[in-house]
Amino acid sequence: MSASKPIHYAEILNGLSEYLKHIDERNVRIIRAMCKYGLNISRVAKEAGLPLTSVKYRMDKLINNGLIRLVAKINFSRIGIRTVAAMLYKPQIPGDYLLDILAEANQYLSYASKCFSNSNSIYTIHRIPIGHEVDFEAYLNELKKLNLIRDYEILWATGSYYFPPGFEWFDFKGKVWVSRWSDWVKEIDRASAILPKSLNSIGNVVFKIDSVDSEMLYRLEMNATVNISEVASQINISPQLARYHYLKHLVETGIVEGFSAVVTPYPLQLLAPAIFFLEFPNNTLMSKFINSLSGKPFAHSVIRVANENKVISQFFINAVEIVQFLKILNSLIDIGVIKDFSYFLLDLSRFYHGTLPYNALKDGVWIYSHNEYVERLKAVSERIVEKMKTASTISFKHY
Repeated sequence: MSASKPIHYAEILNGLSEYLKHIDERNVRIIRAMCKYGLNISRVAKEAGLPLTSVKYRMDKLINNGLIRLVAKINFSRIGIRTVAAMLYKPQIPGDYLLDILAEANQYLSYASKCFSNSNSIYTIHRIPIGHEVDFEAYLNELKKLNLIRDYEILWATGSYYFPPGFEWFDFKGKVWVSRWSDWVKEIDRASAILPKSLNSIGNVVFKIDSVDSEMLYRLEMNATVNISEVASQINISPQLARYHYLKHLVETGIVEGFSAVVTPYPLQLLAPAIFFLEFPNNTLMSKFINSLSGKPFAHSVIRVANENKVISQFFINAVEIVQFLKILNSLIDIGVIKDFSYFLLDLSRFYHGTLPYNALKDGVWIYSHNEYVERLKAVSERIVEKMKTASTISFKHY
């Protein structure tokens, strides 16, 4: 594990100036159009009201400069997959090694990151076949039995949602973000009490997908900037057949619900990425709070916890404003909007991000090999822990 690099603030501030230069009215129109049409340049250009060549040039710069990341919105419940978040508390070995173990042991791991609060933890998201909930809880319990973690908390989800990018807080003339925290608090009461549809996805009709569908979903998960013709070439089918599968099997069934353009308001060095566990007195207040976040520059995504008025929200907050943000949340507790909250700062210096294991789809059925994952967990953990012992003089007591 390498030592962290020294921070050069002048370099970061110069980078900030360059970063914010890319936010202008035309790029904002393009970003909003990309949320509807992805990388369909002709439709993006028509929606944005800009020349095709200009749109292509600007889209390439937005993506290449890291201002925007395009994400395919996939309704996993429609293909028989359920999302589950888990907090792995007090790893008993260094977090980087535990990330390696988790990534190798269970192929249904979607995301894992170290995070910090009053103690070190690992935040994970798995997407597992519906019907294997008990198996998955047993799998997490094996982590305790192997003394890899002290404890865990499991949070089954009913859906997830990416917030659309918003620029209401951006001063285009001054090229600065202007945080309007008090205005946001007022907006909560006026917000809609109807949750975004994708947060109520459990109970949807499950569609059987074939090998072509699964190949296309895999590539969309890997890189949502890929176009249909490129996918067709990669999986050796005609562009016409690829478009048919995409439109008829994935879009019309609601499996692919569109795209989301994820925009971070500042370079990552100036952000405090965090996950917040937010609990509400009732469903109405939870819905209003979630809808009030739409278009806010710090709001990234939200996962709704099943059978509770509770969500897990990922935020990218300006590091110098994290205290102000916490004050706002505490004021919302005071006026009864929020019941309680806790949070963890994410360490994005190293994390795991994966796709569904589409090779585990056999004749339209997802195979979840619980015993195999447990045995692999034991073997991988034994190998990595032994490697860690011989390669380092670190004493692993409590991490």
